Amino acid sequence: MTHSEKDERYYRAVLEHKSVSRRGLFRGLFSGVNATTKQAKTQDQIRSVPRPPGSAEESIFARLCSEDCNQCEQVCPQQVISMVGGFPELSLDYNSCSECGECARACPTLAISAHSIGTGAIASISSNCLRRMSPSCEECVQVCSHDALSLLNKGVEVNSDSCSGCGQCREACPAMAIDMVMKG
Repeated sequence: MTHSEKDERYYRAVLEHKSVSRRGLFRGLFSGVNATTKQAKTQDQIRSVPRPPGSAEESIFARLCSEDCNQCEQVCPQQVISMVGGFPELSLDYNSCSECGECARACPTLAISAHSIGTGAIASISSNCLRRMSPSCEECVQVCSHDALSLLNKGVEVNSDSCSGCGQCREACPAMAIDMVMKG
């Protein structure tokens, strides 16, 4: 069983056991109109932009996320979630995600939940890293709560399996030598 099959089974089970409000019932009845539009927007089903931590796999996320809902954006204390094309994206250019979970708690459809972590992004260290010139800089490693960064003799190594893509290392880097790129 693949990871996506497990995720889909999890979300279906949760949705089947959740009671439906009157608003949810009507939203579900009229969601067929938007289904074609939503499918066209996510044809490739590959995550191409960072999503809030805890977002379901892209194909499931696209079906669960309601385009007219922006509750995750409203509750984000770091204001790094913005709605683009009706879906939430993380913008880590000027701030980082604290992974507080407010977006997951606010999500009424479980498109974002505490079931998983990760944004789809990963830290990428450029050649401007101060550690290449001076072994005393450890700012990014110290701030990483996932132990995804390791000190090398002249640089920093990123463990792609541990990196959640939160951007805290990017924000802490005094040389601005860290970019957040999509995991590939």
